[in-house]
Amino acid sequence: MKTKLLLSEDSGEVLTDPVPEEKIVDFNINSFITELIKNKWEQVDNINGMILTLPESENDVVAVLKEIISDDYIHIGQLEKIIQSINPEAQAIDSVVDGELE
Repeated sequence: MKTKLLLSEDSGEVLTDPVPEEKIVDFNINSFITELIKNKWEQVDNINGMILTLPESENDVVAVLKEIISDDYIHIGQLEKIIQSINPEAQAIDSVVDGELE
């Protein structure tokens, strides 16, 4: 077992408790996947904003952008399944209401 310095995201305090090596790997993967999911949601929001600004004559472009959004929804679901396989108690990012998990 190794001791790692981990920053607590909530309080900013430094934790020095011993963390099992396998947990360190899980934390890193979880953080990485969570960041990917956030990026996917941001991409969906950006594309939706772009769709709203396009003229009606750009039907072909809108159709392609909507396909990209559909693919992103699939990828988000797949990434959330990875997180739940690492941490079965994890809740989906979109289940947060007013800053609290449902």
